[in-house]
Amino acid sequence: MESKNTCQVCAREIKAKSGIIAHHGYTRPEHGWQTSSCIGARNLPYEKSRDIIPKAIKSVQLFIESQKHIIEQVKTGKVAVPNILRNTFIKPEDKFYSIRQGEYLTKLEYEIKTATREIERLQKRYNDWKLIEVAQ
Repeated sequence: MESKNTCQVCAREIKAKSGIIAHHGYTRPEHGWQTSSCIGARNLPYEKSRDIIPKAIKSVQLFIESQKHIIEQVKTGKVAVPNILRNTFIKPEDKFYSIRQGEYLTKLEYEIKTATREIERLQKRYNDWKLIEVAQ
């Protein structure tokens, strides 16, 4: 019988034949995009360790800080903002700038809320961890 192997970060069951979690993508909750490889890949499974979770939390915290920095720049109205409809940028002097500026700020604030919930989820996983002894 093969033992359960769960990724520390994304909490998915992943094969770990060599004792470490295999490469796998990670879909950010509520975003729908997938990374090339989860930060929990190539590490011990959750049943054996929680050592990667703090690194994942730090990564999300850095993401939040970068989004806050972008928000401050956008609020000044001195930087171009994405025009998602055309895959271009709108400069501050454009007549539609204030509309796209507001939409972009809303998007950035939503990303911060989502990332904050991800930190809470990871912190709970870290706090709830207990070593699981697996029979050989």
